[in-house]
Amino acid sequence: MENNLSSITSQELLDKDLEQRSLDAICVNESTLQHEWWHNIKYVIVGTLFGIVFIKAEIISWFRIQEMFRFQSFHMYGVIGSAVLVGAISVALIKKFNIKTIYGETIQFHD
Repeated sequence: MENNLSSITSQELLDKDLEQRSLDAICVNESTLQHEWWHNIKYVIVGTLFGIVFIKAEIISWFRIQEMFRFQSFHMYGVIGSAVLVGAISVALIKKFNIKTIYGETIQFHD
């Protein structure tokens, strides 16, 4: 059986790719915008600040993690619960107000 790839259009390949990505649970909301390398500096800054907050809140402390698994402290459960709550509220607000990315792209949620 001969496989004739020249008869497949680029749109068909794109559709097939999107279908495969959705089956593999890979993000299909990828941005199509191309930015210069220095646009990534903002992610380095936010990541660094996020790391500092984790250190100051003792989230990366082995002692706090040990306390959590021994049910001796609520600290880590409070952090995890807060993160889940903030995430759920954020998703609900994005869906309700149809919030777009900072570049104006639509955010889609898939089941």
